[in-house]
Amino acid sequence: MIDERPVRREIFGAGLRGLFTLPQLQDGQLTTAPDGPGIYTVWRLDPGKPRFARGSAAGHYKGRDPSIPLEALQAHWVPEAGLLFAAKAANVRTRVRLLVNFAAGKPVAHWDGRALWQLADADELLVAWAAADDPDAALARLLGRFTEQTGRPLPFANNKF
Repeated sequence: MIDERPVRREIFGAGLRGLFTLPQLQDGQLTTAPDGPGIYTVWRLDPGKPRFARGSAAGHYKGRDPSIPLEALQAHWVPEAGLLFAAKAANVRTRVRLLVNFAAGKPVAHWDGRALWQLADADELLVAWAAADDPDAALARLLGRFTEQTGRPLPFANNKF
């Protein structure tokens, strides 16, 4: 059994709320996301080594295949980091809706974070968010904490592939 407590403490310690899987967000929990500026994040509770699919099930936005070569995914993986993706938004609910729809295979504009959708356990990832008057500063604080903890500048799915 996986000990989820350290990652959950990290999420709540960063002032984030939500903690819903993609299926939960598709089933109506999206309405709890802030309807205004803030940040949103994607987390993996399992600290173990991930399994990657060869191809992505995400949407083909503008006809582009979102799949990333396995070697690139493996090279950018940050071992034992719970935080996989972080972004700012003018409207958190709108951006999370795009994230969820992109993950579900719809051709919507959420190309950032596309590496998430090649994880074998993508349906178990948790989405968390926080309202913020200054999303740039909130994101900078979160990424600064990430860099302090991991020595890496960006979470796995924030890398440009």
